[in-house]
Amino acid sequence: MLISNYLKLARIDYWPKNVFVLPGIIFYLIIVKPADILNIHNFLLIIFSLLAICIICSSNYILNEIADLRTDKFHPLKKKRPLVSGKISLFQATFAYFFFLVCGLWIGFLINNKFFFSLLLLILMGILYNLKPIRAKDTAYLDVITESFNNVIRFFLGWSILNVDYFPPVSLLIIFWFGGSFLMSVKRFAEYRFLKKKNLIKYRLSFKNYTENSLLLSSIFYCLISCLFMGIFLIKYKIETLISFPFIAMSFIYYLNIGLQKNSLAQSPELIFKNKKLMLLFLVTVIIFLITTKIDIPMFYLFQNISLLKY
Repeated sequence: MLISNYLKLARIDYWPKNVFVLPGIIFYLIIVKPADILNIHNFLLIIFSLLAICIICSSNYILNEIADLRTDKFHPLKKKRPLVSGKISLFQATFAYFFFLVCGLWIGFLINNKFFFSLLLLILMGILYNLKPIRAKDTAYLDVITESFNNVIRFFLGWSILNVDYFPPVSLLIIFWFGGSFLMSVKRFAEYRFLKKKNLIKYRLSFKNYTENSLLLSSIFYCLISCLFMGIFLIKYKIETLISFPFIAMSFIYYLNIGLQKNSLAQSPELIFKNKKLMLLFLVTVIIFLITTKIDIPMFYLFQNISLLKY
């Protein structure tokens, strides 16, 4: 029973959020195209790297639960968590935090230096987000921006597993940063509509300066920024990949639609993979993108010519 409580404390069910590591690996393979990269050694390297990332993320989740011990009791679902409900003591939770921290860093150290220092940055962001004097999660908009920056780190971690020489395109990092900000703001929006008004500020201080409209409008802003740099990346990398952009846009819109629903699944992004329609849309988008990286459509290069054309 105690082991199951530790697993809940570590939020193993949140590990699917680390899916943002995979694009880092995939884009490295697509852009850099190193020779002889697919072998058993690198496969095992990816597996252990993913394990290290998940363990460090679990340490951040434990820190989050320790820091929010007094406020999570005002959330109808989070008040059932092991530490808040008293199933695990504060001492046990603190021990688990440092245990996960050491294990994750030890594995990361064995991967490579770039990967190891990226893990340290992920830990630092967890501290800045949860602990005073900064505690970014209590400040409106800063909470979304700092939390979503973890997606940039996850992408960079994936990129650095097999690569120690090249830095990823900045446009990609911005895409995942503001794409993550979109997801987080929709989550806040769903929480705002789900929680009772009297418990909003008690649960999360940042809600003091949020409204439904501000959360909805900010999510659209983050979406537009992410899409802008998505277009920049697609055009610079291979203009034919613009064919996938309408499907990317549909993915954003469909996720926003999920956030607008009552008792929205967007409150728990780690469970969003259960939405089969969204997963199908995402899969179609990925397939179209990969196909368009292999084809040439000369007509598309007219979009790159800004000179005036005569009839």
